[in-house]
Amino acid sequence: MNDLNDALTRQADRFVTDGGTNLDLDQVLARAGEIRRGRRLRASLVMAAVVLAVAVPVGITNLLGNDDSSDPTAPTTQGPSVPPSPSPTATKAPARTISALSRIPLGAKPDHSYVELGIIHDVDGTTTQLPAAASDRLAGITPYLGGYLVANGDTSTVTLYDGSGKVVKSGPGSSYFVTTSDGVETAYVMDGKLYSNSGSGMGNGDGAVGPVPAGASPIGYLPGDLLLYETGKATAAGAPELALTSGDLGHDLDSLSTVKATDDINDRVGGIAHGRGTVFSLTTHRAVWSSPDWEPVAFSNDGRFVAAVNLSDDDPRKIAILDADNGRPVASADLGAKDVEVNAGPVFDDSGNLLVVALEASGKEAILRLSPDNRLDRATSIVGGLQSDNETPLVIPAGPQ
Repeated sequence: MNDLNDALTRQADRFVTDGGTNLDLDQVLARAGEIRRGRRLRASLVMAAVVLAVAVPVGITNLLGNDDSSDPTAPTTQGPSVPPSPSPTATKAPARTISALSRIPLGAKPDHSYVELGIIHDVDGTTTQLPAAASDRLAGITPYLGGYLVANGDTSTVTLYDGSGKVVKSGPGSSYFVTTSDGVETAYVMDGKLYSNSGSGMGNGDGAVGPVPAGASPIGYLPGDLLLYETGKATAAGAPELALTSGDLGHDLDSLSTVKATDDINDRVGGIAHGRGTVFSLTTHRAVWSSPDWEPVAFSNDGRFVAAVNLSDDDPRKIAILDADNGRPVASADLGAKDVEVNAGPVFDDSGNLLVVALEASGKEAILRLSPDNRLDRATSIVGGLQSDNETPLVIPAGPQ
């Protein structure tokens, strides 16, 4: 041990003589410890690299440049195969489809009766299940004589049911039913006859007005319970021929190519004349107003408003409530911008709101309500889309209910 100390002392003296800093024995020992720790660290790193090379799968070592797949002598497997991780796009969840109708806020129930999946919902909250035959291909319905009239769209059959769902009578006829503004009178065509019955009972006889040609259908009532209807024939100009149940129209409506609505309070009709939506007065024998944009299709129960659909498109997507006196829009909605379209209606409720059955691309339906204060909301739940082909999800009866 003494010999080792003497040797270290001589080495330190020689280092100083060569220009180095004077070192004592403790510094020399500390440096020796650093050298030993460095050697242990390098040895640990080398061992870790060896373990990593053994444990890493072949697919990863290939990425590091050790592509053993090109060497026929290289092993083909190295433990269980590991499938490649899917790309981010492969695991991305599909976008959720949001119903267009669900984006329209849900409001109060309609102030009007309606049929939803074969069930009649009355304004007082009561419900009535339609017979299966009445629900099949339902094209039109309206309460009548303590029961209801139903039109089948496939068979062009009109059936009168009593309140218990029993068939009173049935026959071929138009799917269009109309009522007076107070809902007392109801008109329909069945078995080649035009009927106009009181809502409180059968009245005089069965209400038959008289025989009409095939294809006749009612349009609406005028003052004095006069009924305007299409005879099923055409005029010389090709327009539908119009007639009254009593009296003569004269030439008042000759300029109108179509008539869609009547006002039995103010003695007016709404239709199309010379390609423009027009409201015509049978009192003054003149057009009240005309519009290049809107086709009038229904008057409100008090005659103040008229419902209209866009005139420039065969596929109506815009609806409006117009002032019946001047044709100015009181409220309007572009349903096309909401990805839905008019499927049935429009009909006014007792509060002056406009109700329409709206249809989205998926086949789902809901009744929408446009109010005179220009608010659009949804009056019913969303139904249909996945229903059987022989079911009609939603129907709004004609006239006040």
